[in-house]
Amino acid sequence: MAVPEAKSMIVLLLDGRGDTPDSELHELINGKYTLMGIDAASFHFYKASNGQKPSLAVFCEAPQNSSWNEALAKEADILSHVASFQQRKYTLAYELTPPSADPTSLPGRYVLLTSNTPAARHDEDFEKFYDEEHIELIAKVPGWLRSRRYKLEEYSGAHTTESTSTPGKYLAVHEFERQGFVQAPEMGATAKTPWAERILKVVSIEFVKVFERQN
Repeated sequence: MAVPEAKSMIVLLLDGRGDTPDSELHELINGKYTLMGIDAASFHFYKASNGQKPSLAVFCEAPQNSSWNEALAKEADILSHVASFQQRKYTLAYELTPPSADPTSLPGRYVLLTSNTPAARHDEDFEKFYDEEHIELIAKVPGWLRSRRYKLEEYSGAHTTESTSTPGKYLAVHEFERQGFVQAPEMGATAKTPWAERILKVVSIEFVKVFERQN
């Protein structure tokens, strides 16, 4: 599919403290967002691969008009358990899901996240590149399940460190059923086309990270 029905996604990026188990952070975050009227069952918790920072990511798909509580980032009972915390809200801009996709396989066990910002006056070319070429090539990588591209709406954070930096303007979420996709030849080919080489010269990359789903 091309342009989907408008949806929002809340993304939390955080690093826990050593004395707080990840499971306790999950329960704490679920409880706070449930109080905001967001279904806790819609939250998916991911842990970064290879010790990357931020070490935890939480995704929650939400209706376009869902509430946004900037004050949450300042709540002491969450911040006392984390070393860094940032909350971001995105709007879904593009989605590619194969018609044969098994709904029970989504969200994927593994995600590749890319956050970046094109230089001024290059947004249109950047978006066309992602939607018309890059995601189509990502879909050829073994184990691929789904790709979605989001545009940042707003963000807030506390205890922000270099691992939770100023967000990129766009976030790409590529889901896979198994590991090994980063090293796949098909993945390497996605950055070697003339269009990709042109885009890489005009884009600022905030991060490229791999996460594994925990729930």
